[in-house]
Formats: sequence, C-alpha cells, structure tokens
Amino acid sequence: MIENIKEGLKLTHKNWQLLPIQIAVMVIIFIGFILFVGIPLAIAFVFFGIDLTHAKDFLNVLKNPLEFLSRYFGLTIFIILTFFIYLCFASVLSIFGFSGTLGVLRNSALNTQYKFSFPSFIKESKSLFFPIFWFGSIVLLIFMLVSFIVGIVAGIGFSVVSAYEQGTVLVLFMAYFLALLLILSAVAVTILVLTVSAYAVTIISVDKTKTIEAFRKSYDFVKTKPNAILFYLILIGSYMIINFILFFLNYPFTLIPVIGVFIYIPYQLVTYVFLNYLVLAISSSLIIFYTKSMGYQAESGAYEI
Repeated sequence: MIENIKEGLKLTHKNWQLLPIQIAVMVIIFIGFILFVGIPLAIAFVFFGIDLTHAKDFLNVLKNPLEFLSRYFGLTIFIILTFFIYLCFASVLSIFGFSGTLGVLRNSALNTQYKFSFPSFIKESKSLFFPIFWFGSIVLLIFMLVSFIVGIVAGIGFSVVSAYEQGTVLVLFMAYFLALLLILSAVAVTILVLTVSAYAVTIISVDKTKTIEAFRKSYDFVKTKPNAILFYLILIGSYMIINFILFFLNYPFTLIPVIGVFIYIPYQLVTYVFLNYLVLAISSSLIIFYTKSMGYQAESGAYEI
C-alpha cells in the first residue's frame, strides 16, 4: 500500500500542472460568486431601497422572514434565481476541471510516455464530463438517502437509551449496546458508500465505463479486494489528520493582533494550495491502486491528442 501511495505522489508530481489548474478553477468560481450573486444582490438592494447600514433591520428579517418575503417578494425570487445560476456555473466548472484531472492522471498512469498538455486536458474534460456529472448526481442522492437513514438510526439509538435509563443495570447495558450497534452499523454503511463511490469515479476515468456500470464494478472490486477499503481509509484518514494539524497551527495567528492578520492570510493561501495537492495525490493513489490491482500494464507508446 505504501508503494501505491509513493507511485501516486510521483504521478502527481509528473502532472504538477494540474495543481495551478485546480486553483484557477476555484478562483474563477469565486469571481463567479461576485458576478452572479454579490453584484446583482447589491444592485437589487439599491433598486428596492433597502438600507444596508441598518443592521437592526437585518436582525428583524431573521426574526420574521415571512414579513420580509411578503414585502420584498421580487427581491427574494431574484436572489434565489441568481444563486441558482451561480450553483450551475460552479458545478459545471468544477466537474469540467475534475474530469480533466482524472483523465490526465489516468493517461499518465497507463502511458509512461504521456506528457501533460492543455489540449489533452480539455479533451479528457469533454470525454468524462457527462459520466462524472451523472456520477455526482447519483452520489448526491445516495448521500441524502444515507443521511436520512443514519438520522433515523441515531434517533432510534438515543430513544432506546432514554427509554431504559431508569431500568436495571442489565437492561441499561443492553440498551446502550443496541444503540452502539445501530450507530456502528450506520458508520459502516457510510464508509462502504464512500469507498464504493471513490472507486466508482476511479473506474469511470480508467475504464471509461458508464456510471451505473462503474458502481457495480466498484462494488465487486471492493468485495473481492477488501484491502481496497483499508487503502481508502488510510488516504482519507491521513487527509483529515493533516487538515486538523493545519487548522490547529493556524489558530494562534488569530490571537495575534494586527500582525496576525498579515500572517493568517498567506497561511490560508498556502494551506489551500497544499490541500488541493493532497486531493490530487489521493486521486493519483486510487488510480495507481486500481490499475495495479486489475493488472493494467503501463504502455510506452506516444499519446495522441
């Protein structure tokens, strides 16, 4: 497994151009937020005569939103519409960038002579856009369903404990045991869904299969190779630990007056770039792990755009 991670890092370094592309995508999305939401919102507030300097009015809106809706119905519809347009813009751009990234990593992993080029990135983005789009839609629905089920299971667990709080020690132990079992089952299902989803998107990029077929192949892959779950957990666990450490190191800067702000902003930028690098490394490692597990052999022929 360590070898797969090392090769994943090498694959990431080989295609380092993907990192500035990912950062550029996020910058464009941020600019899009200002253009699609920020500026229209400011213009709408001026048009409808809302004074932004009166903070108390905003607090009243939070206390009585129905009055605001009835009074500024047109503004509300306008805000919802512009935010929806922004979400569509951000989603399309994110999927386009992610599709190209996976396609480039796949080509580089399977062809030792492959060298990054922007035309090849665009080609892969177009090729994988709709499979990744449908993948994202299905994953969103699955997580909504899983979250609903986990919420019900957690509620049942707490209800069982509350119902038997005044019982004997044995009854209370059984109640806690049942609640813990339900919660652990929910966690196990969540981990399985995350793992299958991660390998499904890897399979889409490597095998160029359809979305539903990718989920089926991913489930079969995880079932026949249980160490795939462990490998995924190592990657995600490492990412979460590093994220926590970076957040912890960032906290002291917020306590330093004036100078802390000047340190905080560059630190946040460096952290953001590094976390994007880790996401690329995780994607590369998953592609390496899957291709090696399935017996793919890296070719040495020239890649045609």
